[in-house]
Parts: sequence; structure tokens; C-alpha cells
Amino acid sequence: MDVEKDIQERRFFAGWIILAIAGLSGITWFRKKQEPPLSEKVTMLTEDGRLVQIDSTLLQKGATKKVTNAELQTWVKHKP
Repeated sequence: MDVEKDIQERRFFAGWIILAIAGLSGITWFRKKQEPPLSEKVTMLTEDGRLVQIDSTLLQKGATKKVTNAELQTWVKHKP
């Protein structure tokens, strides 16, 4: 009788352990995945006169001096 009760207790304990492991692994399956933050695109003018869009995270923060029209016209290389 004692052996049967011991087996039942072991099965009960093993059942709780299996349930806990299944519950913990199920949490990772149903957890909402974080979406990467959308990066803001900035339109920039290249040296050869093309407009390109780049991520704003790639730009360095700092220099805020704006380019004058005369400087811009001498900087852009016109295609022949």
C-alpha cells in the first residue's frame, strides 16, 4: 500500500513539474514580439545631383550651419 501511495505522489509531483515547464515554454510562444522602431527617412542631395533617402539615425547631430545657394551651385557637379 505504501508503495502505491509513493508512486502516486511521484506521478503527482512529476505532473506538476511537466505542467510548470510547459507553462514557461508556452509563455515564450505567446509573448508579443517587439517590432523594431520605424526609422525616419531624410531626403538628401548627393554631389552628382541625385536625391537619396537615408535613415536619420545615420546622420550626426551637431553642425546646423545651412548651405547658401551659391555654395550649393558650385558643389553640385552637373552631368554632361
